Amino acid sequence: MAKKSKQKGLDSVYESNIFSESEKLKYWANDLADACGSVLLNKKPNISKADKLIEVFVNHYNVKMEAVAEELDISSDAKRTEV
Repeated sequence: MAKKSKQKGLDSVYESNIFSESEKLKYWANDLADACGSVLLNKKPNISKADKLIEVFVNHYNVKMEAVAEELDISSDAKRTEV
């Protein structure tokens, strides 16, 4: 049952886009590194957490790229109307 509360915590931590601030991306990267386990510490990987973190990355990346593409479209449209 503790795993479910941790999972909910993971969702709430990554509600805002990880690409909005460098600290959020670093925090995400540290979580992923931790989820991958460690040979030195004899810690097994947490595949489900790593999978969830990669899913967060992909979703947030897509949202960010859509925003960038939209911004580029708006700025290129504005340049066309100026000319």
